[in-house]
Amino acid sequence: MPSRDQLIRIHKKILEGIQAEARAYMGRKTPALEKYYKDYEKDFKKMGKISSKPELIQDILRSHIVYSGDYHTFIQAQKIPLRILREVIKRKKKIMIGVEMMMSEHQQLLDEFLNGNVTESEFLEDIHYERHWGFQWQHFKPLFDFAKTQSLRILALNCRPNPQIHTGLAELVFRDRWAAQLIAKASQENPDTLLYVIFGDLHLAQSHLPLEVALFLKEQNIKRNTLTIHQNNEKLYWQLVKRKLEDRVDIVKLEPHIYGIANAAPWLKLLSYIHWIEKPEQYDQIYEIIKIVAHFFKRPLKGLSDYHVYTAEQEKVIGVITAYVQDHPAWARYVKAVLKHAESYFIPRENIIYLKTLSINHAAEEATIFMYCHAGGVTRFPVSPEEIFYQNLYLKCLGFLGSKMMNPKRRCEKEADFEGRKQDPAAKLVLVFLKREKQYLRGFKFNATLPQIVRLSPKHSYEVSKCLGYLLGEKLYLALKLNRLSLKDVCKLFEIKLNSYVAIEQYLYWLRKLEGIRVQYQEKKDRL
Repeated sequence: MPSRDQLIRIHKKILEGIQAEARAYMGRKTPALEKYYKDYEKDFKKMGKISSKPELIQDILRSHIVYSGDYHTFIQAQKIPLRILREVIKRKKKIMIGVEMMMSEHQQLLDEFLNGNVTESEFLEDIHYERHWGFQWQHFKPLFDFAKTQSLRILALNCRPNPQIHTGLAELVFRDRWAAQLIAKASQENPDTLLYVIFGDLHLAQSHLPLEVALFLKEQNIKRNTLTIHQNNEKLYWQLVKRKLEDRVDIVKLEPHIYGIANAAPWLKLLSYIHWIEKPEQYDQIYEIIKIVAHFFKRPLKGLSDYHVYTAEQEKVIGVITAYVQDHPAWARYVKAVLKHAESYFIPRENIIYLKTLSINHAAEEATIFMYCHAGGVTRFPVSPEEIFYQNLYLKCLGFLGSKMMNPKRRCEKEADFEGRKQDPAAKLVLVFLKREKQYLRGFKFNATLPQIVRLSPKHSYEVSKCLGYLLGEKLYLALKLNRLSLKDVCKLFEIKLNSYVAIEQYLYWLRKLEGIRVQYQEKKDRL
């Protein structure tokens, strides 16, 4: 079976397993609730056309009301409205934000908070945030910080359940109508203001909240241009997979007034829901990811539960971790410097996974490196600057590949990105190595000597080798997608026993083998 087909089959199997677990928590849908779901799926009856961030922004600027979908437990869903609003506000200053997460009875308290009259902790306590909403405040907080900075009003759109209603569907319809009345009133009173509404994605089916708003406006003989933005719908994702576009396309225009954003694989948002329900310890969350990544690489699970997890939230974490390697001075200095700015890191032999935040991308990256080291890939701490650099390059290549297996939408910086920030010493150094790679591929001997700044600076050594490793890992994943490599070929990467010479040898081998693989570049202005 072609490697791409194997990847897709594994992804579908993973999704099915996570869906089954999620359904166990959600419970069985009633026929009425099933209809509510099916109404939402109608917006995805056809894929539409590939779009772009500039086109989406232009359509938003032509709209009076924008409905932006949210998946409450998934941090990527909360990042998208903020990224969009940061672009929109450059060209339109009159903006009001409507949110499902706040009860309309707390509007005055919300206004006081945004005006700086109460502290964040006081505000959350006053509105009983945990009881009325309960989803991670830190995921939503940046939106409120943005509104404060830009002096934007936030409109609270939610309400308490009606005690006379006894079915889930009736409550959803009641909440839709409650929010619709507030949205219509705000739009009527502020005709020149863009009202950007952030609400659960299911509510945004054209026959749900948008229709209710339209009916209220029609009563007042008011016409408004509206736009709906859905996020990470499963049906849309598999439509992109069918066209081999899943890791290259983020934005699709489903209808003239409906967009779909696909910036993450559908199983990731469900996994976020399960983690929110179970509230597992970090160790257990990582183990769930390890099991998925191990499945890809056909690794036995035996022994893969023997690791430690540290996060930046833990006090004195750098001192605790470096104490494990204090008998190796060169390595200890390197690790201490890296932990000060790295998003994630794995320490071989001690089996320590460090995560600045619990990001699925970085967790999958370090889980993959842990599996490799567990299989005997790294048997001792590196000593020389060269050994440290090229070992990290190889490990980050494997780690990025593993994270792409988990999330095909993950991206890394490309050569054009480094060209765009040459003032950054690390970016400049990456370009030096990319130039050496090109010379090597033209037949010249590869210059493996480290620039002096890389030899002396652990920070630069780590950052440059990481970037080069990510680029190679991206090509490995693309080669799988294009059926240029098999999963069996990739699994052999775990059999390599690493030292400085072998790391360089493998680096050059894969540079040559993947020479014809061209990774598509997407400008930052077109990314969400």
